[in-house]
Amino acid sequence: MKKKSLLIILIIIVSCNQISNTKDLVLENEILMSKSTSIDYDLLLINKPFSQEEKNIQKENVRFIRIDNDSLVGGSFWIKNDSLEHYYDAKNLYEINHKNNTIIKFSPYKNQEWSIYGSSITGAVKSGKYFLKKNILKKIYSKDSVKNSKPKDTVIDNLQLKMLLYNAKDNPPYTNLQYKHFLSNKNLLKRVEFSAKFKDQTQYDEWNFSNEKFDNVTVEDFKKSLKLLTDIYEVKEYKPRESIKLLENGTKAPDFSGQNFISKDSIHLKQFKGKVVILDFWYMTCMPCIKAIPFLNKIHSKYSKDNLTVLGLNPFDNNEINRNKIPEFIKTHKMEYSPISISQTVRQKYNVTGFPSFYIIDKTGEVVYSKVGHSNENEKEIELILDKILK
Repeated sequence: MKKKSLLIILIIIVSCNQISNTKDLVLENEILMSKSTSIDYDLLLINKPFSQEEKNIQKENVRFIRIDNDSLVGGSFWIKNDSLEHYYDAKNLYEINHKNNTIIKFSPYKNQEWSIYGSSITGAVKSGKYFLKKNILKKIYSKDSVKNSKPKDTVIDNLQLKMLLYNAKDNPPYTNLQYKHFLSNKNLLKRVEFSAKFKDQTQYDEWNFSNEKFDNVTVEDFKKSLKLLTDIYEVKEYKPRESIKLLENGTKAPDFSGQNFISKDSIHLKQFKGKVVILDFWYMTCMPCIKAIPFLNKIHSKYSKDNLTVLGLNPFDNNEINRNKIPEFIKTHKMEYSPISISQTVRQKYNVTGFPSFYIIDKTGEVVYSKVGHSNENEKEIELILDKILK
């Protein structure tokens, strides 16, 4: 009887230990990650940007090897999907294209960091931080408000998981920043969710991990794999495309036609002869474009009585689905100037490859200002020019 009672007590103790608080669960995960030098897993990435209803889905196989002295990533990696492979040796990044039998070599430490953190592999690389970087979860869940909280039991895809929840501080203009981390009973991170709001728009990111293997690959394995490929594929150094410059000051602004998204009225640039015109090239899912709207509203209101016209030229949202979204977008972001649908030909005439792009056209029809991107500095430049030519 005593032995039976003792067994029951032990079972209760073990069960209680399994239901850890957030602090203990995070610590156990950190210990597990620190025991290995490499990790291999399949990754399902789901992303929904602001102002987009459709989700982007990527499937990749990801392998990371921890290298402590690599300041950029924290280690070496090999990322593979259906179309491309990317190998980073803690110095160079190799993009392997099996369709055209080529390897493009990038130099992330020589002003090409974007090849890792501004490309199609960014989401996969970010997933590796939970293995490569020390105390990642600990830093997130070290706040008194969450470290002693109890993880929530949940089931996803028939997996029994424990969910950790962290509501981060607002980062204006973004609000409702929320992280969810899901760990298995073996303290493996199986899923990460992140969401944030911008006005009434929501961004959602999800990383799903499966088929994890530890210490299954070495640096030598990576080197041998690359050697096999370089023996049969041509290796080329990345060369940036020659940048296309916006039209220079003094250029006669090319005439164009377009249609107002709301009123459906046709417009031509030539009908604004004798006025100063600001052209704003934008599209709905461009966050820098959205951030520029309040400033464009301001100058539209401030200078419209002085013969200024602001035209928001959109070359991308011309299909039926996006056209139907435009009225709600304009209402949400309180766009007060004219939203104009234009063709790609107009974009090409003005050499626009980055968004937003701005032009100021004076009363004689000549370009007096052009700039790619939105910033506080650009706003000051535009107002100075307007104050000068609208006197």
